[in-house]
Amino acid sequence: MSTQRSRRSAIVAASVLATVTLGLFYVLQYQGPESVVWRFVGKVSERSAPGVAPLLVEPIGDPYAAAQVRLVSSILGSGGRMSVISARQLGAQAEVKTIFRFPSGQTAGLRWYLRKDNARWRVDATATVDGMRMP
Repeated sequence: MSTQRSRRSAIVAASVLATVTLGLFYVLQYQGPESVVWRFVGKVSERSAPGVAPLLVEPIGDPYAAAQVRLVSSILGSGGRMSVISARQLGAQAEVKTIFRFPSGQTAGLRWYLRKDNARWRVDATATVDGMRMP
C-alpha cells in the first residue's frame, strides 16, 4: 500500500513539474530576440504593417525599416524559408544569424541586429541594413 502511494506521489510530482516546465517554455517562446525575428518574418509574410511596426526600432515609414520589409518580402516571394543559425545577446543588443533556403537549393544568409527597449526586443533595421552593405 505504501509503495502504491509513493508511486502516485511520484506521478503527481512529475506531472506538476512537466506542466510548469511546458508553461514556462510557452511563455518564454515569445520573449527572446530569435522570436522577434520569427514574428517579423511572419508579419511580413502576412503583409501586416501594423504587425511589423511594434517589432521595429524605427517607425514603419523609415527608409531603413522599409528596406528591411522589402528585402524579407522579396526573399519570401522567392520561396525562401528561414532557419535561425545562432543568436547572441550582449546586454541590450543582440545578433541573430539566419539562413534562407530557396526551392532551387540556393541559400542566403541574413544577420539581424536587435535592441532591447523598455524590456522588449526590436529589430534594428538601420543596423541590419547597414550590416548588409559591409564587405
